[in-house]
Amino acid sequence: MAAGPVERPKGRKIPRIAGQRPRCEWCPKIPQGVEPIPANAVVLSEKNEAAYRHYLECRAVSEFPKDDIVRRNAMLIQQIEKIAEEYRMDETQQRGIILGLQLMKKA
Repeated sequence: MAAGPVERPKGRKIPRIAGQRPRCEWCPKIPQGVEPIPANAVVLSEKNEAAYRHYLECRAVSEFPKDDIVRRNAMLIQQIEKIAEEYRMDETQQRGIILGLQLMKKA
C-alpha cells in the first residue's frame, strides 16, 4: 500500500499519515466484504433518509412521538450510530499509534 497523498477522482489530494489506510477502507458507506473504493459506497434510500432526519429532529429537541415505528427506528439508528462511533474511535486510535511510532523513530 502506498503512503502519502492519494489522488481522488476529482484530482483533489487527500493527505494522510504514512501507513494510514485510505479513508475508503473504513468509510461507513462501504459495506463489509466489498472492495473499499468510492464506487462501492452506498447511501440511504429516501425513506431511510427521511426516518434518520426525523430521528435527528426528535433527538435535537428531546421529544419523540409515542409511536411504535418511531421507537423502533430510534433504537436501530442508535445501535448503528454506536457501531459507527466505535469504528471511528478504533481508526483514530490506530492513527495515533502510527503517528506516535513515527515520532519515536525521529527522536
